[in-house]
Amino acid sequence: MTDIAIIGGGPAGLSAAVQARARGKSVTVYTNDIHRNWLCRTPLVDNYLGLPGISGKEMMERFFDHAKRAGAQVEEKRITSVLPMGKTFLLSAGSQVMEAQSIILAMGAAKSPQIPGEQQLMGKGVSTCATCDGMLYRGKRVLVVAQSPLALEDSIFLYEIGCEVTVVNPGGRTNLEGLPEAIPVISGSKLALEGADHAVGLTVDRILYPADCVFLIRDTSAPDALVPGLVLDSGFIKTARDQSTPIPGVFAAGDCTGLPLQVGKAVGEGLTAALSAISWLASR
Repeated sequence: MTDIAIIGGGPAGLSAAVQARARGKSVTVYTNDIHRNWLCRTPLVDNYLGLPGISGKEMMERFFDHAKRAGAQVEEKRITSVLPMGKTFLLSAGSQVMEAQSIILAMGAAKSPQIPGEQQLMGKGVSTCATCDGMLYRGKRVLVVAQSPLALEDSIFLYEIGCEVTVVNPGGRTNLEGLPEAIPVISGSKLALEGADHAVGLTVDRILYPADCVFLIRDTSAPDALVPGLVLDSGFIKTARDQSTPIPGVFAAGDCTGLPLQVGKAVGEGLTAALSAISWLASR
């Protein structure tokens, strides 16, 4: 069991990892491939103190190397849920379950807006984790909404376990090269989940596609879907000045806490979140 689990390997998460390791805490950072971080797509960062004229990719790689040298454990896993268990937290990543004494949320800002009906139907025929829930729908019709490159892997997984898969690729923006020809692809722009007490399918440009489950595959989940009980303000996690949330032992830092979406702000909040988590652990 790790002292601090950090969800997100961007500037805030890596800053928190470095600070926690400097104070002797065990740290595990759960992240996607760091090169998919928005910072890596920035050709020039010229406003970060002490590192003028650097590319976002080089900055991100320096942050990552620093955290690794500090002793942080980094795992490429997509965390799909965090469950408080009294004195510890359980984190789920597909069929795997990990345990931590405290949590720092640093997964960035959710870039994909919610689909109409998502909030009401989540967990009722709507899922964000194919490896968690796919086995429940073997031999049944499922739709995969591809809002991340992760949708390719998840669609193939669902197909291979026996689901009847159709992929919805909004605007054709997600690269699905390598998808088996047997999996049909729908391209549309206006989506809405349908159903009252349980999802019955997805409307794409006013055409209803029936399904037993709709999988919404994104790089970043809505914070309150990941950790129930968080307080949000315009979609961002609301925190106190010490980066704490209303859930004891859960802290948040970086873009997921709101504007400005800047590297300097993320790094500073990551430091504060780590110090606060350490103080909270010591106070128990």
